[in-house]
Amino acid sequence: MMPAARRFEVFTGSGRRRRRWSAEAKAEIIAESYATSVGETADRHGLSKAQLFTWRRDAQQAAAVSGFARVEVDGSDQTSARSGSSR
Repeated sequence: MMPAARRFEVFTGSGRRRRRWSAEAKAEIIAESYATSVGETADRHGLSKAQLFTWRRDAQQAAAVSGFARVEVDGSDQTSARSGSSR
């Protein structure tokens, strides 16, 4: 008696090529993820949330190494600060 044949399937992936993102594109997507949410941004660009979190972590580590920090300045306080100074 012959042994029963086994059936197997070969999974070749989703059919999409691996994408390459430029540093500029990554920076724009990372900035967008801080403005909205990681989930929304990842869905909009066809990324996994884990990939986007990795990009954010890598960007923060690179900024820490270079000695620069992200700073946001609101220009509305400058006017009141100047008018209230006693020079």
